[in-house]
Amino acid sequence: MAHRTRRLVCSEMVSCAGIEHRNERTLGYLRVAADEHPLAIQLFGSDPGAMADAARMVEAVGADIVDLNFGCPVRKVTRTGAGATLLDNRELAPRIVESVAEAVDVPVTVKLRR
Repeated sequence: MAHRTRRLVCSEMVSCAGIEHRNERTLGYLRVAADEHPLAIQLFGSDPGAMADAARMVEAVGADIVDLNFGCPVRKVTRTGAGATLLDNRELAPRIVESVAEAVDVPVTVKLRR
């Protein structure tokens, strides 16, 4: 009989601005149970420094992967310059990836969609 194991646990999208402002609801998404591994926590935002700081925090709480959301088309996200809007910004998107990758030791992935 095959043994089923969890391959990857993925969080909901987490706002780096919410992390930066210590929003209680946002910080609730960072509570990690011992059996939730490997875990990818997905961040969204548009400021490279804030994204790097948020990535450090999610790594510190136990994330095994930092996933950057560059795919969300929802206006609430895109009007801040985050999500799918980043795919059209050929300067900012790579700066965010570079800032986050330099900030953490865990793998960094990017969610894209067209």
